[in-house]
Amino acid sequence: MSVDIENTLWAVYNKNTSKVERRYVKWPRLDGGELTSLPDHIVYLLHEDSVVKPDYDSATQKLQVVENVNLRTKPKKLQKIFEVVPLTQEELDEIASRPPVYFETSTGIQLDISDAAQNAFSRMLNLVNLQEMADSDIIQIHDYHDVAHNISVAEFKAMLKEYGAYCYSLFVI
Repeated sequence: MSVDIENTLWAVYNKNTSKVERRYVKWPRLDGGELTSLPDHIVYLLHEDSVVKPDYDSATQKLQVVENVNLRTKPKKLQKIFEVVPLTQEELDEIASRPPVYFETSTGIQLDISDAAQNAFSRMLNLVNLQEMADSDIIQIHDYHDVAHNISVAEFKAMLKEYGAYCYSLFVI
């Protein structure tokens, strides 16, 4: 057996305790040769870290790193993978207690409340006013989910009054 000591990292595993004792270590022999003087209960495992993250719903799930010791492969491996797990009730409650990242208008349109979005809506209102657009003219806005909505200038102005008051209330808290 010859090990590529430059491009591999290893973990030291204790079979008696079923625990990884050290992670991300170099192969102990500079020539990459076989280890012959290790106690029977100590094993070197090749690190295999997955970079592929599965899709998940961050509103109800999270990613958890799981280590899997595989003593049947040659070389033996310590595999790190991502697993989707449900959020605990405590985590769901904490998320629910956060202020929303959007403002929902009286017409049901959800608007982003980030500084960039507030500035964009302000600039859009300035353009509407500079162009002296009629209240009946139709403009297009995009909601928090990037869905386009065609609304009249009058609806836009009324919506921005609600939106502006809400965003201001966040500012003064």
